[in-house]
Amino acid sequence: MDQSLLFLWIIRSIAPKVSCMLEDLDLFDLRILRAVQANGRLSVSDLSDEVGLSKTTCLNRLRRLEADGYNRHYKG
Repeated sequence: MDQSLLFLWIIRSIAPKVSCMLEDLDLFDLRILRAVQANGRLSVSDLSDEVGLSKTTCLNRLRRLEADGYNRHYKG
């Protein structure tokens, strides 16, 4: 099972309130969040390669996640 699917299943099964927030997230959003959590200093180019999206799409999703409050700050 893909780690992103496993993560989503765990969150939805143990935390209903968080689950409601995650309804709008797909696997690419979860991959972006996981990658940024592991290394907040990733360039958009490296991030897009890691999650399998184009740079523009990845940047748009990252900005949306930030605007929606999923990314509040970054650590290196």
